[in-house]
Amino acid sequence: MNLEKYWGKTVRIVDINVEVWEGKVTGIDYAFNYDDIEYDELELKIGNRIIAFPENHIKSIEIINQGAKKNQGSQKNHYYMLNDLPHRAMIIKVNEWGKEFYFDIPSKKWQPIKIMINYLWPYSDTFNMYDEMEEAEALKIVQSFINVPWSFEETDKGQKSQGYSQVILKMLADGVNGNVDSYYNYFLDLTAKLGEEEEFAEGWLRENEELYDLINDEDMYYFYVEEDTRDRKNVRIS
Repeated sequence: MNLEKYWGKTVRIVDINVEVWEGKVTGIDYAFNYDDIEYDELELKIGNRIIAFPENHIKSIEIINQGAKKNQGSQKNHYYMLNDLPHRAMIIKVNEWGKEFYFDIPSKKWQPIKIMINYLWPYSDTFNMYDEMEEAEALKIVQSFINVPWSFEETDKGQKSQGYSQVILKMLADGVNGNVDSYYNYFLDLTAKLGEEEEFAEGWLRENEELYDLINDEDMYYFYVEEDTRDRKNVRIS
């Protein structure tokens, strides 16, 4: 049985006990990695659970939600937020035909990409370094980026001043890309902008309340203050 073709797909499995299971394939564990396992195992994510199905326990398997025609209604998309350092907080959309897109902040558009195999392949350095998101949550984040005022205004001194949202997004981009001299000083500057500088915080809140609430959300905070988002013991929440 060719299990590889089911990676990242939503499938329906009928096991040898004729029980039916539906979920998303998040990985495959190969028997050749073990001395005491004879069959490859497919890992199925059902809700918050991961269930392993040995190949010899699978009576049948089929991909579901595939092959739908465009005129039969809107696509069913899956959304992910990536956790690895180079792509941290990148939003990925995968439609039901397997086409992948990422939301490009500067252009404010979905752009094609092919990257999720790096997160689904069990032997990849970035395996499982993503969080699957509800559509409403992903689109809320995307909309907040769309609402950011990217234009600049001239000040009385003839210098260009950036919008509050733009200042924060540039700081986050610098931190994610490693363009900071001192991570400690960067952390202090960012923390101050997120609430300790009262005049800045109030101005930002007036400018874009949705983005202000999003960036100050505790779950989002983990993505840009801790190098390893899975190790939260040293994270300080402002």
